[in-house]
Amino acid sequence: MITARHYVTRSLRALRPLTERPAAPVIARSARASPLLRSRATSARTFVTSLPRQAQPPPPPPTSTLSHDEYEHVSERDMETLNESLEIFCEDFGNGNWEIEYSSGVLNLTLPPYGTYVLNKQPPNLQIWMSSPVSGPSRFEYVNDSWVHHRKEGVKLGELLSGELKEILEKSGNEAAAGDWEGVGLP
Repeated sequence: MITARHYVTRSLRALRPLTERPAAPVIARSARASPLLRSRATSARTFVTSLPRQAQPPPPPPTSTLSHDEYEHVSERDMETLNESLEIFCEDFGNGNWEIEYSSGVLNLTLPPYGTYVLNKQPPNLQIWMSSPVSGPSRFEYVNDSWVHHRKEGVKLGELLSGELKEILEKSGNEAAAGDWEGVGLP
């Protein structure tokens, strides 16, 4: 049975200075250890503090160089283009169930049962944001005459949205229409 005295005795032994502690059991334990453990216990350790070198760091994503006024002009023009092309898309392929609404810089495209797209202007960031039921949220900046994804290189708003809507047309049974449809009108 372990008593309180046992714990007190063990605690007092631990408080003795190292010179009063017996060294034999420690040495005996290391002598009994496997050769691998003995070599680790007695060998010097080397630490590497530098990271491996990379050929070149990845280039930063392109950023928009538009002024606020230029952004307002370009974003409004492109949102109107999206609105017009998506109205035609809904009329031609939606069977009366799909709807488009554009107001105050926010475009809602509702495609039951596939979900709702929301595209909106973000003037403080000079971006257009898109929430997609297929790919999730994305942010786009205007670079080299097109809206490009702010993190994913090579992804453009027009191509991404057109591709997703063609997939929805195929799922809805309009494979032929998906091949004929010209897209949302943006690069």
